[in-house]
Amino acid sequence: MMKRRALTTALLLGLAAGPALAADPLPAMKETPSLAEQVKSGALPAVDKRIPQQPQVVKQFYGGDGPGQQGGQLNMLVASARDTRLMTIYSYTRLIVHDPDFKLKSDILESYTDK
Repeated sequence: MMKRRALTTALLLGLAAGPALAADPLPAMKETPSLAEQVKSGALPAVDKRIPQQPQVVKQFYGGDGPGQQGGQLNMLVASARDTRLMTIYSYTRLIVHDPDFKLKSDILESYTDK
């Protein structure tokens, strides 16, 4: 009888706490203004078709200055052919990164296992 009561209590607490422990819903996706014309012409799919099913949502911005602004222009001075090596720095994609506490965390990977 005691096991049944404990199991029933645990089940009811789990049902009550379930919505509070659920993952935050994704915010509504907004189309990037600079891509709107390409989406309208059919050259690009809509934003909800371009993002992953489980996108990484950044909730904390290091430095405290918040997110950047969309668009803009990157001007680079490439004075010689040797300077093209700097272009990889600007287009570098990382699978995992270090956080400010030097702990590994995924960047574009959904998850990883540290051995």
